[in-house]
Amino acid sequence: MQLKRGRNREVDGKVYYRWTIQIPPEEIERLGWRDKEPLDFSVRAGVLSVRKSKPRGKSQ
Repeated sequence: MQLKRGRNREVDGKVYYRWTIQIPPEEIERLGWRDKEPLDFSVRAGVLSVRKSKPRGKSQ
């Protein structure tokens, strides 16, 4: 995996960046993730955890 910083935009002389984590395709397949699938994340004690979002059901 690799963390990359890419230039996103510039406004009034200030540059804004977007960070991307590149995950190998074989790992995405093993996880069963799909393109544009919603993900949840959390950060605790310097550890980033990423998982599929749970489906949000409608309240009855």
